[in-house]
Amino acid sequence: MEILSFDVVENIIETLYTSDNRKYSSTKACSLTRSKDSPLPQSGTPHKLQTLLSTTPAIGKHIRHLSYSTFNAEDLGDPALLTAAFQKITHLQSLDIRIMDMYLNLETSTVWNDRIRVVFLPLLQLDTLSDFQLYGARGFSIADVAACATLRSLEFGNLTFSPTPLSAVPLSPATLAFSNSFTCIISYMSTARCANGDHLIDFSAVSILSLMGQNREDIETSRRVLQMCAYIVELSVKTDLFEDFTTYEIENITAIRETKTLKRLHLVLMLIHPPFDDTMSSFLVALQNLAHKISRILRQRHHENGMEMDN
Repeated sequence: MEILSFDVVENIIETLYTSDNRKYSSTKACSLTRSKDSPLPQSGTPHKLQTLLSTTPAIGKHIRHLSYSTFNAEDLGDPALLTAAFQKITHLQSLDIRIMDMYLNLETSTVWNDRIRVVFLPLLQLDTLSDFQLYGARGFSIADVAACATLRSLEFGNLTFSPTPLSAVPLSPATLAFSNSFTCIISYMSTARCANGDHLIDFSAVSILSLMGQNREDIETSRRVLQMCAYIVELSVKTDLFEDFTTYEIENITAIRETKTLKRLHLVLMLIHPPFDDTMSSFLVALQNLAHKISRILRQRHHENGMEMDN
């Protein structure tokens, strides 16, 4: 089968667009994007995205998902120019911002300051945004997303918050995900209040919860999170374990008995620096006993709620 060249495909798309520009507007936008973004893989700089949106603003209304990774605020270039370019994006549904710190160290990670905030704020205020992920920032202002009534999914990791005035309307995400030492994140979000005194996060609205822990503190926090999420349906837990963890601590990860509405569980335990002696054998036996205990609970819950278990 003969493969058409890009030039021929572009001519076909142009003909279709000319015949019915309303029906084929999205197709035309994709064609424009392809012709403009070919240098992107070679350069890998935000300036190309800025240029793409500035020279072809019609593309902006067709962008639904944006994933943006940067090492620091300086990588963003001129904030005013990038902000103006991002304002062309009007129907964004998912925004993923990752300010990369190779050591995941909050003491040295980038501050969510005016230089970064001003660039992404127009996107955070879109009434179409439903999914927001942020990793690797200090002093993030939750007020920047508090006004987004359509927000249904929040994912945070390696993050601290700054005390800021809050919205009078609580956030009601159906999905919450926390990773990379999430205890400090939970501590803030569980106590933060709206201007009228209500909790900023309506944990009763959460039906899907994902936790990725790295230490004992995270494991202890996980039970508290599950107690707040009274109507959780799906739970995913991934955590590092050291050889001196007890099965009681591991059981705290899921707090299965306290989640009456749970229907689906995905559990991943990663043993870090396993010992090469009898301690390892006893630890594995303890894990097997715990697995049997969880299985018994799940079988009982299966009859009650139709619960499933992946791992």
